[in-house]
Amino acid sequence: SRLNQARATTVEELLDLQATVAAQMGAGSFQEAVKLSGAIACESPLTAPWSGQSCVAYSDTTTRLVEEEKTTVTTDSEGVQQETTSWERRDEVISREARRTDFALVQGEYQIPVRTEGADLEMEKVFSTTDHRNSLHGIRGREIGLRREETVLPAKGEVFIVASCSDASGQLQLEAHPGDGLFVVRRGNEDTYSRSLQRWTRIWLVASLVLSGLTAAFVVAALTSA
Repeated sequence: SRLNQARATTVEELLDLQATVAAQMGAGSFQEAVKLSGAIACESPLTAPWSGQSCVAYSDTTTRLVEEEKTTVTTDSEGVQQETTSWERRDEVISREARRTDFALVQGEYQIPVRTEGADLEMEKVFSTTDHRNSLHGIRGREIGLRREETVLPAKGEVFIVASCSDASGQLQLEAHPGDGLFVVRRGNEDTYSRSLQRWTRIWLVASLVLSGLTAAFVVAALTSA
């Protein structure tokens, strides 16, 4: 996997390697897929608009909660039609704001900049509220409320990063690979990330087996009834 292809390293080692490569081949020549953990340090953090949390990234979403009236017509064995009316729920995202900023990954006395553009950031929900209402906005529909949710990546704490380490920009930094490389920022350390991957892999495997079993059962039933 791409995670296994990335080399486990430290900030100190990366700084030493880049200095060696720059001395031998010139600045801007160093690039490697790496994985490492450390603490977030951000000189100019963002402020999440609803929770007020200091963060390096946030997403603020407002969703309209809507119910629509649906009429279903059924016909019984005697040909008599009957109408059934019900309300079906659907959500409409009416606004979404997402911002992120760069930060540094710190290990002891060493640190390296992290350019967050293109990164898959692990966010946590810190704010959620629903303003319920019952106002009609159409003959067959009604708005039942507005939901506001906010997720952030806090500007403190430990993170695990898989990224491309390069000095092509003029300074050594963790960034997105110019091709199709893995670039993730996860809260916690590598063990936390690995356990999460294993859990979702097991869920996916079980779901795949269940789906395969259902498909086989339908095929057998179809062949039997044919």
